[in-house]
Amino acid sequence: MNETERRKLWFEARAALRLGGDYPDWPDRLALLVIARLHDPKAWGGMLAFLEAAAEAGRLPTETIEWQTQRPARRVSRSSYLSYSAALQQRMSAPPITHQVRNAGVADVAGAVEDMEIGRFLAAWIAPYRTATAVHQEEGQNRRRKSPQKKKCDFVAEVVGRIRDFHAERDKPFDSEEMPGDAGDLLWLMKRLYPKQFEEMEGKTFQDHYRGVCSWHRAAGHQEGAKSLYLEIFPKAKSSLAGVVPIRK
Repeated sequence: MNETERRKLWFEARAALRLGGDYPDWPDRLALLVIARLHDPKAWGGMLAFLEAAAEAGRLPTETIEWQTQRPARRVSRSSYLSYSAALQQRMSAPPITHQVRNAGVADVAGAVEDMEIGRFLAAWIAPYRTATAVHQEEGQNRRRKSPQKKKCDFVAEVVGRIRDFHAERDKPFDSEEMPGDAGDLLWLMKRLYPKQFEEMEGKTFQDHYRGVCSWHRAAGHQEGAKSLYLEIFPKAKSSLAGVVPIRK
């Protein structure tokens, strides 16, 4: 983020949060409430609680500023006003209201939120003070958000994981290196669960996608088929069976 982008975000933040003052750029210190609203203008409560807790624990240095405003004087009757005296004036005067606000500096806030995902306004404010590690983490998070589509082996791994969970829930043994049925049964299931990825796939090609995820005993061709089991685990696969020949038991 360059300085021009950062300054532009300051004016956006001022408008969004309706901040007063004539600052031409980001100030060095802000109130904790304003900082929390920079993180999320609507749902700022969690960030405010975090900042206050960090301040109480000494992890976030803060400065408390106090100021007073005068309470409005009590209204008095006409007769009391006409008989005005010093004693009455003292009774009419209300004590001032004392206000407090806790401010924190931008560098200290940058250190406190270094390992957190933060809103774009808050990120713009602390940008010059973020460490290279924090910037690298943010870039990594952005890359993960734009991560490429899942590989076919990931789909297979998820299905095998669900088969494993099904057996564990029923206290039945399961070994992904000795899968039920054969590879053709699993490919049959994958085509029905994920037709876009597996519909046109042949058995030999499928080997490249289940290798390292699961395997079958050498005599798998002689063991009972797994299609009925798979339909029990994945009822969704039944919706793809219209017009298909009866399954092998």
